[in-house]
Amino acid sequence: SKVAISIHCQNLKDKDYSSLSDPQAILQVKEDAGFKTIGYTEKVKDSLNPQFSTPIVMEYFFETIQVIRISVYDIDN
Repeated sequence: SKVAISIHCQNLKDKDYSSLSDPQAILQVKEDAGFKTIGYTEKVKDSLNPQFSTPIVMEYFFETIQVIRISVYDIDN
């Protein structure tokens, strides 16, 4: 089965000097050798409370523990 994970954040720290942060979220799943990146959201410009519109789709294994990590980065490029 597959699941779609939607992400939103509130009250992020502002990491930019001249404007607000431009956050993007990354979803990773733990595997034997570490974490594997499954997907990314879009970058939301100038927001400390982003509601990412791009869900991340991942495989879901019923009755199996799946450790996920969601990281949010300030993207400046």
